[in-house]
Amino acid sequence: MRPGTPHFVYGPENTICYGGHYYSTCLMQETLFSLVHSFVISEFITNITHHPSRQLLRRIVLFYGLGLVENRLKVEGRPH
Repeated sequence: MRPGTPHFVYGPENTICYGGHYYSTCLMQETLFSLVHSFVISEFITNITHHPSRQLLRRIVLFYGLGLVENRLKVEGRPH
């Protein structure tokens, strides 16, 4: 599911649902838009704050910042 896509879960009986997050580098701009949107009207559009996902996104941004902007990533060995 793309970032910012409205969705809901329907269970016709008592149901326990478990979800997760997947981040794609080609959708990082849409992910940022969705994060800002969620920050501004958080409790209106979501029922939970995803603190662990924020740390993962921060690490992804730092990785690309070091690699693309500062050119500080060292390639060792053969790529996989």
